[in-house]
Amino acid sequence: MAGHEGRDDAPQGLTCREGAPQLVRMGLRHDTFAGRGGFLRGMILLATLGVGAPAAAQDRPTRDKPATPTSVGAGMLLRTQGLLLPRVDAMGLRVDVGLVLRPLPRLAFDVGLGLGGGTLRRPRGPDGFVEMGVFLDARLFANPGDALQVFGVVGAGFGGMNASLQSRAPAPGEECPGDAMLFADLSVGAGVEWALGRQVSLTAWARATHRARLGGDLTFTESRVNPPLVAADGAWGASAGLNLLVYLRP
Repeated sequence: MAGHEGRDDAPQGLTCREGAPQLVRMGLRHDTFAGRGGFLRGMILLATLGVGAPAAAQDRPTRDKPATPTSVGAGMLLRTQGLLLPRVDAMGLRVDVGLVLRPLPRLAFDVGLGLGGGTLRRPRGPDGFVEMGVFLDARLFANPGDALQVFGVVGAGFGGMNASLQSRAPAPGEECPGDAMLFADLSVGAGVEWALGRQVSLTAWARATHRARLGGDLTFTESRVNPPLVAADGAWGASAGLNLLVYLRP
């Protein structure tokens, strides 16, 4: 049968030298498609490989999605803030504890009570003070649901501060010299909330702040040219702080 000499068993379109290595790389013997029924066996193997590939892709591990802050809920907060009123040469630090309430994804309220202290200018020289007060903040979010959320904030506060009058000696019969002031704060600014986990977030913010004197013997002292020092009932300044938020599980 001279007419059949030189034929090989490689699939059509491939020579014996080209076909055999490619089939070996696929894990198939070179005679897999040879003989009767070879075409049918080839189609079954190709179909099996095609079904197995998507299944293998589904078994691959997927990356965890980044944590996002709780969109709605309530929790607790710890706040630290610094206040600077340069015109009256006053500065202070304060720590607050309180609650956070987020009724809507774009809206949150913070309320708390805090204690702090600092220094301020008095007519007789610099002095130290302590303060205690409450605050209420409202935050409006621009991109709720993201891991890093930007918000605008407006706030109000009320409290009292007492200066120790370090610049003078106690008057006769005066055990603890000091002057007190009732004050109100108004502030507006912006900040970010960063999700540390599903229930834990950290916020950072900066604001323009106005502190006004409502009553009491203590007053701010403002620098002027003539006279050099005058009493002031309020001053503009800046404040900045960090809040640690722990949301309760729904």
